[in-house]
Amino acid sequence: MKSFFNLLKTTISKISHWGAKNVINFIYFELIYFFRFNSRTLFGIQNNELDYEIKDDEEFIEYIPTPFFLINKSAKKINLNLTESCLVDFGSGAGRALEFFINKEVKFCKGIERSSKLTELARLNLSKYDNVELFHMDAENYKIDNKDNIFFLYDPFGIETIKKVIKNINYSVKISPREINIIYVSPRYNEIFKSAFKVIYEDVNKFNLGVVVFSN
Repeated sequence: MKSFFNLLKTTISKISHWGAKNVINFIYFELIYFFRFNSRTLFGIQNNELDYEIKDDEEFIEYIPTPFFLINKSAKKINLNLTESCLVDFGSGAGRALEFFINKEVKFCKGIERSSKLTELARLNLSKYDNVELFHMDAENYKIDNKDNIFFLYDPFGIETIKKVIKNINYSVKISPREINIIYVSPRYNEIFKSAFKVIYEDVNKFNLGVVVFSN
Protein backbone atom coordinates (compact mmCIF):
# COMPACT_ATOMS: atom_id res chain seq x y z
CA MET A 1 0.00 0.00 0.00
CA LYS A 2 2.86 2.37 0.83
CA SER A 3 4.42 1.82 -2.61
CA PHE A 4 1.10 2.66 -4.30
CA PHE A 5 0.84 5.93 -2.39
CA ASN A 6 4.43 6.75 -3.37
CA LEU A 7 3.39 6.36 -7.00
CA LEU A 8 0.18 8.37 -6.50
CA LYS A 9 2.11 11.20 -4.85
CA THR A 10 4.61 11.34 -7.71
CA THR A 11 1.86 11.20 -10.35
CA ILE A 12 -0.08 14.08 -8.78
CA SER A 13 3.08 16.18 -8.52
CA LYS A 14 3.77 15.76 -12.25
CA ILE A 15 0.29 16.43 -13.66
CA SER A 16 1.19 20.07 -14.27
CA HIS A 17 4.34 18.94 -16.11
CA TRP A 18 2.59 16.46 -18.38
CA GLY A 19 -0.66 18.28 -19.01
CA ALA A 20 -4.21 16.99 -18.55
CA LYS A 21 -4.47 15.40 -22.02
CA ASN A 22 -1.40 13.24 -21.50
CA VAL A 23 -2.52 12.24 -18.00
CA ILE A 24 -5.82 11.02 -19.47
CA ASN A 25 -3.85 8.99 -22.03
CA PHE A 26 -1.70 7.59 -19.24
CA ILE A 27 -4.75 6.41 -17.29
CA TYR A 28 -6.35 4.91 -20.41
CA PHE A 29 -3.25 2.84 -21.28
CA GLU A 30 -2.70 1.82 -17.66
CA LEU A 31 -6.22 0.38 -17.49
CA ILE A 32 -5.84 -1.48 -20.79
CA TYR A 33 -2.58 -3.17 -19.86
CA PHE A 34 -3.51 -3.76 -16.24
CA PHE A 35 -6.31 -6.05 -17.36
CA ARG A 36 -4.28 -7.51 -20.23
CA PHE A 37 -1.19 -8.46 -18.21
CA ASN A 38 -2.46 -8.66 -14.62
CA SER A 39 1.12 -8.18 -13.42
CA ARG A 40 2.31 -6.33 -10.34
CA THR A 41 4.17 -3.34 -11.77
CA LEU A 42 2.03 -0.33 -10.77
CA PHE A 43 3.85 1.03 -7.73
CA GLY A 44 6.54 3.50 -6.75
CA ILE A 45 9.49 3.06 -4.39
CA GLN A 46 11.89 5.55 -2.87
CA ASN A 47 15.53 4.60 -3.41
CA ASN A 48 16.13 4.46 0.35
CA GLU A 49 13.54 1.67 0.50
CA LEU A 50 15.38 -0.48 -2.02
CA ASP A 51 18.10 -3.01 -1.29
CA TYR A 52 21.15 -1.22 -2.69
CA GLU A 53 23.18 1.85 -1.86
CA ILE A 54 23.23 4.86 -4.15
CA LYS A 55 26.70 5.40 -5.61
CA ASP A 56 28.69 8.43 -4.52
CA ASP A 57 28.53 9.92 -8.02
CA GLU A 58 24.81 9.20 -8.52
CA GLU A 59 21.92 11.50 -7.65
CA PHE A 60 18.68 10.37 -6.03
CA ILE A 61 16.28 8.79 -8.52
CA GLU A 62 12.91 7.48 -7.37
CA TYR A 63 11.73 4.17 -8.83
CA ILE A 64 8.43 4.51 -10.69
CA PRO A 65 7.17 2.34 -13.55
CA THR A 66 7.39 3.53 -17.15
CA PRO A 67 3.91 4.67 -18.26
CA PHE A 68 2.46 2.22 -20.80
CA PHE A 69 1.44 5.22 -22.90
CA LEU A 70 5.11 6.11 -23.45
CA ILE A 71 6.24 2.52 -23.98
CA ASN A 72 3.56 2.13 -26.63
CA LYS A 73 4.56 5.39 -28.32
CA SER A 74 8.23 4.42 -28.40
CA ALA A 75 7.48 0.97 -29.84
CA LYS A 76 5.89 2.64 -32.86
CA LYS A 77 8.94 4.81 -33.57
CA ILE A 78 11.78 2.30 -33.73
CA ASN A 79 13.04 1.38 -37.20
CA LEU A 80 14.04 -2.22 -36.43
CA ASN A 81 11.92 -5.35 -36.72
CA LEU A 82 10.95 -6.47 -33.20
CA THR A 83 10.49 -10.09 -34.26
CA GLU A 84 14.16 -10.20 -35.22
CA SER A 85 15.50 -8.12 -32.33
CA CYS A 86 16.93 -8.58 -28.85
CA LEU A 87 15.91 -5.78 -26.48
CA VAL A 88 17.86 -4.85 -23.35
CA ASP A 89 16.10 -2.85 -20.63
CA PHE A 90 18.59 -1.04 -18.40
CA GLY A 91 16.88 -0.55 -15.04
CA SER A 92 14.15 -3.07 -15.81
CA GLY A 93 12.46 -2.88 -12.41
CA ALA A 94 9.49 -5.21 -12.07
CA GLY A 95 9.54 -6.10 -15.77
CA ARG A 96 6.84 -3.77 -17.11
CA ALA A 97 8.56 -2.69 -20.36
CA LEU A 98 9.87 -6.22 -20.92
CA GLU A 99 6.39 -7.69 -20.74
CA PHE A 100 5.06 -5.06 -23.13
CA PHE A 101 7.70 -5.84 -25.78
CA ILE A 102 7.30 -9.60 -25.30
CA ASN A 103 3.64 -9.16 -26.16
CA LYS A 104 4.71 -7.17 -29.21
CA GLU A 105 6.54 -10.36 -30.27
CA VAL A 106 10.12 -9.23 -29.70
CA LYS A 107 12.43 -12.17 -30.42
CA PHE A 108 14.20 -11.99 -27.05
CA CYS A 109 14.64 -9.49 -24.26
CA LYS A 110 16.87 -8.97 -21.24
CA GLY A 111 16.37 -6.99 -18.05
CA ILE A 112 19.26 -5.44 -16.13
CA GLU A 113 18.32 -4.44 -12.58
CA ARG A 114 20.42 -3.57 -9.51
CA SER A 115 17.71 -4.25 -6.94
CA SER A 116 17.34 -7.92 -6.00
CA LYS A 117 13.78 -7.24 -4.75
CA LEU A 118 12.69 -5.82 -8.09
CA THR A 119 14.51 -8.56 -9.98
CA GLU A 120 12.64 -11.26 -8.05
CA LEU A 121 9.33 -9.49 -8.60
CA ALA A 122 10.11 -9.32 -12.33
CA ARG A 123 10.81 -13.06 -12.32
CA LEU A 124 7.32 -13.65 -10.93
CA ASN A 125 5.69 -11.25 -13.40
CA LEU A 126 7.51 -12.77 -16.38
CA SER A 127 7.52 -16.43 -15.34
CA LYS A 128 5.01 -17.32 -18.07
CA TYR A 129 7.41 -16.28 -20.85
CA ASP A 130 10.41 -18.19 -22.18
CA ASN A 131 12.07 -15.46 -24.28
CA VAL A 132 13.33 -13.27 -21.45
CA GLU A 133 16.41 -13.32 -19.23
CA LEU A 134 16.93 -11.22 -16.09
CA PHE A 135 20.28 -10.06 -14.70
CA HIS A 136 20.67 -8.82 -11.14
CA MET A 137 23.63 -6.51 -11.68
CA ASP A 138 24.83 -2.96 -12.22
CA ALA A 139 24.05 -1.71 -15.73
CA GLU A 140 27.62 -0.56 -16.37
CA ASN A 141 28.88 -4.12 -15.79
CA TYR A 142 26.56 -5.76 -18.31
CA LYS A 143 28.57 -7.07 -21.27
CA ILE A 144 26.56 -6.23 -24.36
CA ASP A 145 26.03 -9.17 -26.67
CA ASN A 146 26.42 -8.79 -30.41
CA LYS A 147 22.76 -9.79 -30.79
CA ASP A 148 21.53 -6.93 -28.55
CA ASN A 149 20.18 -4.24 -30.87
CA ILE A 150 17.42 -2.35 -29.04
CA PHE A 151 18.16 -0.64 -25.72
CA PHE A 152 15.49 0.77 -23.42
CA LEU A 153 16.04 3.26 -20.60
CA TYR A 154 13.52 5.07 -18.42
CA ASP A 155 15.69 7.61 -16.59
CA PRO A 156 17.18 4.71 -14.62
CA PHE A 157 20.37 6.15 -13.13
CA GLY A 158 22.76 9.07 -12.95
CA ILE A 159 25.12 10.63 -15.43
CA GLU A 160 28.24 8.57 -14.71
CA THR A 161 26.46 5.26 -15.25
CA ILE A 162 24.80 6.70 -18.38
CA LYS A 163 28.23 7.55 -19.81
CA LYS A 164 29.54 4.05 -19.12
CA VAL A 165 26.49 2.40 -20.70
CA ILE A 166 26.89 4.57 -23.82
CA LYS A 167 30.58 3.62 -23.96
CA ASN A 168 29.69 -0.07 -23.72
CA ILE A 169 27.09 0.21 -26.48
CA ASN A 170 29.50 2.02 -28.79
CA TYR A 171 32.25 -0.51 -28.14
CA SER A 172 29.91 -3.41 -28.90
CA VAL A 173 28.77 -1.83 -32.17
CA LYS A 174 32.40 -1.15 -33.14
CA ILE A 175 33.36 -4.78 -32.51
CA SER A 176 30.18 -6.20 -34.11
CA PRO A 177 28.79 -3.61 -36.56
CA ARG A 178 24.99 -3.57 -36.67
CA GLU A 179 22.09 -1.16 -36.62
CA ILE A 180 20.76 -0.35 -33.17
CA ASN A 181 17.94 1.66 -31.63
CA ILE A 182 17.97 3.30 -28.19
CA ILE A 183 14.67 4.24 -26.55
CA TYR A 184 15.20 6.88 -23.87
CA VAL A 185 12.14 7.84 -21.80
CA SER A 186 12.23 10.99 -19.62
CA PRO A 187 15.65 11.82 -21.10
CA ARG A 188 17.42 13.96 -18.50
CA TYR A 189 20.76 13.40 -20.25
CA ASN A 190 19.44 13.79 -23.76
CA GLU A 191 22.41 15.87 -24.94
CA ILE A 192 24.91 13.15 -23.98
CA PHE A 193 23.06 10.64 -26.14
CA LYS A 194 22.75 13.15 -28.97
CA SER A 195 26.53 13.55 -29.00
CA ALA A 196 26.91 9.80 -29.60
CA PHE A 197 23.87 8.81 -31.69
CA LYS A 198 21.44 10.29 -34.19
CA VAL A 199 17.84 11.12 -33.32
CA ILE A 200 15.15 9.39 -35.34
CA TYR A 201 12.22 10.51 -33.17
CA GLU A 202 11.84 13.08 -30.39
CA ASP A 203 8.84 14.25 -28.39
CA VAL A 204 10.07 15.87 -25.18
CA ASN A 205 8.58 18.83 -23.32
CA LYS A 206 10.38 21.59 -21.44
CA PHE A 207 10.50 19.45 -18.29
CA ASN A 208 12.49 16.73 -20.12
CA LEU A 209 9.47 14.44 -20.04
CA GLY A 210 8.72 12.38 -23.12
CA VAL A 211 10.49 9.96 -25.47
CA VAL A 212 13.54 10.07 -27.72
CA VAL A 213 14.53 7.25 -30.07
CA PHE A 214 18.12 7.11 -31.31
CA SER A 215 19.93 5.09 -33.94
CA ASN A 216 23.58 4.79 -34.99
